[in-house]
Amino acid sequence: MQIQGSSILAFNNGKKQLIGYAGQNSQPYYAIGRVLLKKGALTRENISMQTIQNWLKNHPKQQQAILDLNKSFVFFKPLNHQSPLGTQQVPLTANTSLAIDLRHIPLGSLVWLQLDNTPKIKPHGWVAQDTGGAIKGLVRADLYLGAGKYAEQEAGKLNSTGQLWLLLPKTINISQFQNKLLLSRART
Repeated sequence: MQIQGSSILAFNNGKKQLIGYAGQNSQPYYAIGRVLLKKGALTRENISMQTIQNWLKNHPKQQQAILDLNKSFVFFKPLNHQSPLGTQQVPLTANTSLAIDLRHIPLGSLVWLQLDNTPKIKPHGWVAQDTGGAIKGLVRADLYLGAGKYAEQEAGKLNSTGQLWLLLPKTINISQFQNKLLLSRART
Protein backbone atom coordinates (compact mmCIF):
# COMPACT_ATOMS: atom_id res chain seq x y z
CA MET A 1 0.00 0.00 0.00
CA GLN A 2 2.86 2.36 0.81
CA ILE A 3 4.24 2.06 -2.73
CA GLN A 4 0.94 1.89 -4.62
CA GLY A 5 -0.76 4.75 -2.77
CA SER A 6 -4.09 2.91 -2.55
CA SER A 7 -5.52 -0.47 -1.72
CA ILE A 8 -8.70 -2.43 -1.11
CA LEU A 9 -9.05 -3.64 2.46
CA ALA A 10 -10.89 -6.95 2.87
CA PHE A 11 -12.50 -7.46 6.29
CA ASN A 12 -13.37 -10.76 8.00
CA ASN A 13 -17.09 -10.04 7.59
CA GLY A 14 -16.66 -9.97 3.78
CA LYS A 15 -16.90 -6.19 3.40
CA LYS A 16 -14.34 -4.31 1.34
CA GLN A 17 -13.16 -0.70 1.54
CA LEU A 18 -11.09 1.23 -0.99
CA ILE A 19 -8.53 3.46 0.69
CA GLY A 20 -6.38 6.08 -0.99
CA TYR A 21 -3.53 8.47 -0.42
CA ALA A 22 -4.19 11.11 2.26
CA GLY A 23 -0.65 12.43 2.84
CA GLN A 24 2.79 11.40 3.99
CA ASN A 25 5.30 12.13 6.72
CA SER A 26 7.72 13.98 4.35
CA GLN A 27 10.59 11.59 5.04
CA PRO A 28 12.63 10.53 1.99
CA TYR A 29 11.57 7.30 0.32
CA TYR A 30 14.15 4.52 0.47
CA ALA A 31 13.63 1.53 -1.84
CA ILE A 32 14.16 -1.61 0.22
CA GLY A 33 14.64 -3.53 -3.03
CA ARG A 34 17.91 -1.60 -3.42
CA VAL A 35 19.19 -3.17 -0.18
CA LEU A 36 18.23 -6.65 -1.34
CA LEU A 37 20.06 -6.06 -4.62
CA LYS A 38 23.15 -4.83 -2.79
CA LYS A 39 23.07 -7.89 -0.47
CA GLY A 40 22.83 -10.17 -3.51
CA ALA A 41 19.49 -11.51 -2.23
CA LEU A 42 17.82 -10.50 -5.52
CA THR A 43 19.07 -9.65 -9.00
CA ARG A 44 18.04 -6.89 -11.39
CA GLU A 45 16.52 -9.57 -13.60
CA ASN A 46 14.25 -11.01 -10.92
CA ILE A 47 13.40 -8.06 -8.67
CA SER A 48 9.68 -7.38 -8.37
CA MET A 49 7.09 -6.70 -5.72
CA GLN A 50 6.52 -10.45 -5.49
CA THR A 51 10.19 -11.40 -5.07
CA ILE A 52 10.68 -8.68 -2.43
CA GLN A 53 7.59 -9.92 -0.53
CA ASN A 54 8.79 -13.53 -0.76
CA TRP A 55 12.26 -12.64 0.51
CA LEU A 56 10.80 -10.74 3.48
CA LYS A 57 8.43 -13.63 4.28
CA ASN A 58 11.26 -16.19 4.06
CA HIS A 59 13.63 -14.12 6.25
CA PRO A 60 11.47 -13.11 9.24
CA LYS A 61 14.47 -12.30 11.49
CA GLN A 62 15.79 -9.74 8.99
CA GLN A 63 12.40 -8.45 7.85
CA GLN A 64 11.87 -5.62 10.36
CA ALA A 65 15.42 -4.24 9.98
CA ILE A 66 14.97 -4.08 6.20
CA LEU A 67 11.52 -2.45 6.45
CA ASP A 68 12.81 0.12 8.96
CA LEU A 69 15.30 1.46 6.39
CA ASN A 70 12.45 3.28 4.62
CA LYS A 71 11.44 6.17 6.88
CA SER A 72 8.78 7.40 4.46
CA PHE A 73 5.25 6.62 5.57
CA VAL A 74 2.01 7.18 3.65
CA PHE A 75 -1.33 7.90 5.35
CA PHE A 76 -4.61 6.67 3.90
CA LYS A 77 -8.29 7.65 3.94
CA PRO A 78 -11.44 5.76 2.96
CA LEU A 79 -12.65 6.45 -0.59
CA ASN A 80 -16.21 6.20 -1.86
CA HIS A 81 -15.20 5.51 -5.46
CA GLN A 82 -14.73 2.43 -7.58
CA SER A 83 -11.11 3.43 -8.33
CA PRO A 84 -8.45 5.38 -6.41
CA LEU A 85 -8.19 9.11 -7.00
CA GLY A 86 -5.18 10.54 -8.81
CA THR A 87 -3.60 13.93 -8.25
CA GLN A 88 -6.32 15.46 -10.44
CA GLN A 89 -8.86 14.18 -7.87
CA VAL A 90 -10.68 12.07 -10.44
CA PRO A 91 -10.92 8.27 -10.29
CA LEU A 92 -8.09 6.54 -12.16
CA THR A 93 -8.93 4.30 -15.12
CA ALA A 94 -7.18 0.95 -15.47
CA ASN A 95 -4.82 0.75 -18.46
CA THR A 96 -5.39 4.44 -19.23
CA SER A 97 -4.21 6.55 -16.25
CA LEU A 98 -0.56 7.08 -15.47
CA ALA A 99 1.52 8.95 -12.94
CA ILE A 100 4.22 11.34 -14.12
CA ASP A 101 6.82 13.83 -12.89
CA LEU A 102 5.11 17.25 -12.92
CA ARG A 103 8.42 18.97 -13.62
CA HIS A 104 8.33 17.49 -17.12
CA ILE A 105 4.77 16.53 -18.04
CA PRO A 106 1.65 18.52 -17.04
CA LEU A 107 -1.36 16.80 -15.49
CA GLY A 108 -4.06 16.05 -18.03
CA SER A 109 -1.56 15.55 -20.84
CA LEU A 110 -2.11 12.85 -23.40
CA VAL A 111 0.83 10.51 -23.74
CA TRP A 112 1.58 7.71 -26.20
CA LEU A 113 3.49 4.95 -24.45
CA GLN A 114 5.32 2.02 -26.00
CA LEU A 115 7.09 -0.38 -23.65
CA ASP A 116 9.99 -2.63 -24.55
CA ASN A 117 9.75 -6.35 -23.74
CA THR A 118 6.27 -6.05 -22.20
CA PRO A 119 3.95 -7.82 -24.66
CA LYS A 120 0.85 -7.69 -22.41
CA ILE A 121 0.79 -3.90 -22.53
CA LYS A 122 0.31 -2.86 -26.13
CA PRO A 123 1.32 0.64 -27.31
CA HIS A 124 -1.55 3.07 -26.78
CA GLY A 125 -2.57 6.44 -25.38
CA TRP A 126 -2.54 7.19 -21.67
CA VAL A 127 -3.64 10.23 -19.63
CA ALA A 128 -1.31 11.85 -17.08
CA GLN A 129 -3.65 11.97 -14.06
CA ASP A 130 -1.42 11.19 -11.11
CA THR A 131 2.00 11.82 -9.54
CA GLY A 132 4.19 9.90 -7.11
CA GLY A 133 7.12 10.62 -4.85
CA ALA A 134 9.42 8.15 -6.59
CA ILE A 135 8.51 9.20 -10.13
CA LYS A 136 11.39 11.45 -11.12
CA GLY A 137 12.61 12.22 -14.59
CA LEU A 138 11.62 13.31 -18.06
CA VAL A 139 10.69 9.91 -19.42
CA ARG A 140 9.39 8.21 -16.29
CA ALA A 141 5.85 7.06 -15.61
CA ASP A 142 3.95 4.61 -13.44
CA LEU A 143 1.00 2.86 -15.03
CA TYR A 144 -2.29 2.25 -13.26
CA LEU A 145 -3.32 -1.27 -14.24
CA GLY A 146 -6.38 -1.49 -12.00
CA ALA A 147 -7.25 -3.74 -9.07
CA GLY A 148 -7.37 -7.49 -8.60
CA LYS A 149 -5.00 -10.41 -9.03
CA TYR A 150 -4.13 -9.72 -12.69
CA ALA A 151 -3.24 -6.07 -11.98
CA GLU A 152 -1.26 -7.07 -8.89
CA GLN A 153 0.76 -9.67 -10.78
CA GLU A 154 1.46 -7.42 -13.77
CA ALA A 155 2.14 -4.19 -11.86
CA GLY A 156 4.32 -5.96 -9.29
CA LYS A 157 6.79 -7.14 -11.91
CA LEU A 158 6.52 -4.23 -14.37
CA ASN A 159 9.86 -2.50 -14.79
CA SER A 160 10.36 -1.70 -18.43
CA THR A 161 12.15 0.69 -20.69
CA GLY A 162 10.27 2.20 -23.58
CA GLN A 163 9.33 5.35 -25.39
CA LEU A 164 6.98 8.09 -24.23
CA TRP A 165 5.60 10.77 -26.50
CA LEU A 166 3.75 13.83 -25.20
CA LEU A 167 0.86 14.46 -27.59
CA LEU A 168 0.08 18.11 -28.29
CA PRO A 169 -2.35 19.73 -30.73
CA LYS A 170 -0.77 21.25 -33.84
CA THR A 171 -2.05 24.66 -32.78
CA ILE A 172 0.14 24.75 -29.68
CA ASN A 173 3.23 26.91 -29.90
CA ILE A 174 5.96 24.73 -28.39
CA SER A 175 7.87 27.67 -26.88
CA GLN A 176 4.67 28.97 -25.20
CA PHE A 177 4.00 25.45 -23.90
CA GLN A 178 7.54 25.22 -22.50
CA ASN A 179 7.18 28.65 -20.86
CA LYS A 180 3.89 27.59 -19.21
CA LEU A 181 5.56 24.42 -17.97
CA LEU A 182 8.44 26.46 -16.52
CA LEU A 183 5.94 28.76 -14.77
CA SER A 184 4.06 25.82 -13.30
CA ARG A 185 7.35 24.36 -12.05
CA ALA A 186 8.18 27.66 -10.35
CA ARG A 187 4.82 27.56 -8.49
CA THR A 188 5.24 23.98 -7.18
